[in-house]
Amino acid sequence: MNTKELISTVASKMNYPKSEIQFLLDRFSEICIDQLKADNTIELQYFGSLLVKKKEEKVTVNSEMNIKTIYPPKLVIRFLQDEVLKNKLNF
Repeated sequence: MNTKELISTVASKMNYPKSEIQFLLDRFSEICIDQLKADNTIELQYFGSLLVKKKEEKVTVNSEMNIKTIYPPKLVIRFLQDEVLKNKLNF
């Protein structure tokens, strides 16, 4: 499901105009991004949690050419599903 399909589905189920759902989804995304940038966890009841994890610097060596490659540290977003979602999806 892409963004347009999500907006259409939510709008039809809630009897709201698509433009209003688009606005709400945009604000929700902005708030999530701001919270994740601030290193906060976002917990959505019955759905799951979004959190930021720091991946440490990684060094690999190509043994054939004896070349070291350094991958700098980076932040990644991690999703942990809630037990309710897990059970509903039968995992």
